[in-house]
Amino acid sequence: MSTSLGFTEITEPSDNDRLLIRDISESETKFISRENLVGTSFGSFSMDGNSTATTIDTAGTYTKALGTTTDGSSSFVTLSNGRITYTGAEDRHFIVMASLSMTASSNNKIAAFKIAKNGTVSGNPIRRSISTGADIGAAPVQWDGILSTNDYIELFITCITDTTSITVEDLHLMISGTA
Repeated sequence: MSTSLGFTEITEPSDNDRLLIRDISESETKFISRENLVGTSFGSFSMDGNSTATTIDTAGTYTKALGTTTDGSSSFVTLSNGRITYTGAEDRHFIVMASLSMTASSNNKIAAFKIAKNGTVSGNPIRRSISTGADIGAAPVQWDGILSTNDYIELFITCITDTTSITVEDLHLMISGTA
């Protein structure tokens, strides 16, 4: 398909991922991805009333939070059981925000949370003290950085105190990126 818009010609190649933009007045051709025309990549998932505990094998060592997630809306990302994978063509800056509630399988524990990119955590943790196993704690977790095609984001947790299991009972995690 080819459309003429004033001095610009737009051609849609067969791969349906990028558009060819040609400035007729300058005879210059540029590639632009569909996501840059749309402007925003986003996605979210949630857990509600999860009872699957995440086993902590080593105190202070982060592991992916366990539980079954429900996918929200998305654009230029795929959602799959607690993982958001960026599928756009251009590197993009993203902000990740999560809010969660958790319990511990025993008393007086300190849980910590981080966002992991491609299975690797970085940055400062968000810590939450859980006084009794029935104490439902809440915490916000945030991350920002650059994602490339097929990079993925997940929530990782640990127990700083010992190897007590942590259960993320409720969670909403969202990602938003702009060109």
